[in-house]
Amino acid sequence: QMCIRDRYQRRVRGSGHCVMQRLPGSSLITIRRALLATPKSHAPVPRFNLLYRGFARDTRSRYANKRPPAQAAVKDKEQYEWAEPPAQQRMGGISREEEERVDYRAQVESLSSDGLKNHMAKVYGTMGGTVGIAAAGATASMIIPGMMMSPLIPGLVSLGPLFWLYNTDPHKDSETKRGLLLGSFGFLSGMAVAPLCAMATSMNPFLVPTALAATTGMFGAMTVASLAAPSGAALRLGPPLFGGCLVLVGCGVAGIFVDPSSAMYPVLHSVSLYGGLGIFSLFVAYDTQQIIADYEQGNRDPVLGAVNLFINFKGMFVRFLYMFMGSNND
Repeated sequence: QMCIRDRYQRRVRGSGHCVMQRLPGSSLITIRRALLATPKSHAPVPRFNLLYRGFARDTRSRYANKRPPAQAAVKDKEQYEWAEPPAQQRMGGISREEEERVDYRAQVESLSSDGLKNHMAKVYGTMGGTVGIAAAGATASMIIPGMMMSPLIPGLVSLGPLFWLYNTDPHKDSETKRGLLLGSFGFLSGMAVAPLCAMATSMNPFLVPTALAATTGMFGAMTVASLAAPSGAALRLGPPLFGGCLVLVGCGVAGIFVDPSSAMYPVLHSVSLYGGLGIFSLFVAYDTQQIIADYEQGNRDPVLGAVNLFINFKGMFVRFLYMFMGSNND
């Protein structure tokens, strides 16, 4: 009677396990029925042993079905990730297919906005005007006597307006000032390329137009590739491309001190030529997606995007021209 006073009845069944049966009431009739329901061949468990086993089983059953908070969070997350779209909508989320589509959407889908289309048109228009100014600078250097000089001089001088342009603010500085800085950089860049263009023209008049056409084709191909790639995929190439630029600078500096007759000079030349072509081509894709990302973040300055694309265009043009001049000599 003391064992079942708390409205519990414990018996040892045939399997040898301690079971617990909750009685609906404390009346003698209910207790008697519960005792008769147990086979007579099994004797009741002693009280102290019964209380010990009951406490141990209660302890296990109390914590067996409970999960730590971390496991519960993981389970909820797995249920959300593997749930069907209607179930996820009930949970306040989106389906897994929609998440994958958002993560792997092409960059060209961002051009659905008319504002972004107009911004990209301004960028390419500004970049095309800068290319025209550079062509004018190169032509003037080849035609006007006294303007032809070492490419190192206008190349170093062009860094002044370039850095000044990078430090300007489109909201504070006037468009005229920034346009003059961009035009000065383009004109000086053309003067720096003029000696190479003059040499190529003396070898074959079609080398410069061919290099210009190849550069335009490569520029267009990398632009299309950046728009067809997933959104932001080309932006991950920033650190490797920056390291590649440092390698190009190192090769250029080393080429000044290395004897052209040594075995290292062709290696440095090849790295600077073919490696530089690959780096500037990838920079076109990188800068294209960077311009779109800047526009989406509120930085809608077409001048900086144009000058970056112009630098890539110039780097590819010079290397294509070197390649075609080398093939013409062969």
